[in-house]
Amino acid sequence: MQSKIDLKKFADRLINFPEIGTLTEPDAIEVRQVPMQTAHEEFAPEAPTQILRLTQCYTCFLLLKH
Repeated sequence: MQSKIDLKKFADRLINFPEIGTLTEPDAIEVRQVPMQTAHEEFAPEAPTQILRLTQCYTCFLLLKH
């Protein structure tokens, strides 16, 4: 009987996914700007707008290596 309860707890963890939202636009730009500034590189003037449009502020896309 104990093993059925353990399996249910395990299955519940597989099914319940926390929602991961998006960053605010200023935070999304900062996520890309800080590493570039550290590398002494600069964005083209249109880059921040394009980044927001393409990534929709999702962190997983913002952190892709350029």
